[in-house]
Amino acid sequence: MKNKRIAFIGNLGGSTYWYVKMLREAGVDAFLYITFKKYDKHSKPIFIHNQDPREQDQSLGNELPPWVKTFHLHSIRSILGVRKEFNQYDLNIAFKTMPVFLQFCKTPLISFGTGTNLREEVFRKSIRGILLKRGFQKSKIVLFDNVDTATLNALKRLGIKRAEWIPDYLSKAGLLEKLKAHTIKKDFLEQFREEMLCFMPSRLNFSQKGSDILLRALADFDKQYPGKIRLLAVEFGKDVDKFKQMVKDLGLTKIVTMLPLLDYADLLYLTQQASLVFGYFCNGKSGIHHFPLCLQEGLALGSIVISSIDTTAFQKVVGEAPFVLEAFSYKDIKNQLEYALKNYSTLKAKHSKQGPLWLDKYASVEYIRPKLVKIINKCI
Repeated sequence: MKNKRIAFIGNLGGSTYWYVKMLREAGVDAFLYITFKKYDKHSKPIFIHNQDPREQDQSLGNELPPWVKTFHLHSIRSILGVRKEFNQYDLNIAFKTMPVFLQFCKTPLISFGTGTNLREEVFRKSIRGILLKRGFQKSKIVLFDNVDTATLNALKRLGIKRAEWIPDYLSKAGLLEKLKAHTIKKDFLEQFREEMLCFMPSRLNFSQKGSDILLRALADFDKQYPGKIRLLAVEFGKDVDKFKQMVKDLGLTKIVTMLPLLDYADLLYLTQQASLVFGYFCNGKSGIHHFPLCLQEGLALGSIVISSIDTTAFQKVVGEAPFVLEAFSYKDIKNQLEYALKNYSTLKAKHSKQGPLWLDKYASVEYIRPKLVKIINKCI
């Protein structure tokens, strides 16, 4: 890999920044490109949520390192300049929809499937869908971060022969450092007197997150154990209005507290402080299996996590599934809540150890960097 230059294009959820940083610390000449749509009034790029490395890495201060570059993809001029910009590298690693454009460079391509783009978009009968599919199929290897049967089936349908799982990078120490910037006061949480204060950090989305399944479970649980539980949910996602209406229809207004859109530090703080955290739920009608970052953050911070999980896919890809209280229906959720209520101290002690251990094993520099180096060496 000596004298070879590698470009990572797209900073999905901030993870790509950490991939590049860990490679550079090992002597790899890697660069990160962050795509953006608009400039601010000072002609500086406006990054969308979670894509600015300065939000992820406090050591950067106000300046980006020279190996972090920006690319204004949303103009005809910039799109026509893709080949010129990225032909200068020895390997391009494309995230999100970037394989659409980078497949036309002479440089070898690795495509990174990040959920919907691999499970759904590649099969749409649209120009972008067709080009995205072609980009994945022309890639030297396809990487993916979600562990679920739909992703594995998509790789098979595309005829992908070489694919590797690369997890999101997470550090418990890093998350604890970030949550120090939280603005939520302790007395805000102390106002809630319920025995179990629960937090749902994921966006409100019935079809992907199964938010409706959770509400039905809470309704059943509250009837049997009135005054024992409170849910904190964030007003974020395409089904916010449907969620609020369902709260009213099920008579849950007294136990569900809606929060405004929160800063990342506040999300982490509530994840850490809550009695338990909800991930996503999939029952065949609502929700889809995936491995959301909020679930991983709950594991890293030692939270008790109740969630669906695609255990079969994890056994195939990783060899072991993360430690969560599994639930695939509102009855499952209710039963797990009852179990947590009656065995809280024992469960908390177990999750405080098992969650961080799993993340340390698989979401660490020690696991991710050697895999990336091996893959890059095979593709250059």
